[in-house]
Amino acid sequence: MADDSCDPVPSTEPVPPGTRTVKCVKFGKELPGLDRIPWRGELGKRVYENVSKEAGSSGLSTPR
Repeated sequence: MADDSCDPVPSTEPVPPGTRTVKCVKFGKELPGLDRIPWRGELGKRVYENVSKEAGSSGLSTPR
């Protein structure tokens, strides 16, 4: 019988801001990720998983 005790258990604890890293699509390297999902839905989830805090803040602060 297989021993399931070594299986990773997903954490339900929130991640402290600045400790989660992502492979940033803008800068092409591991950087701290956004603190929260910026929009509801699939697009917000993709941005959260692939855009660094630095890239997200620079994109949000550009004048229109």
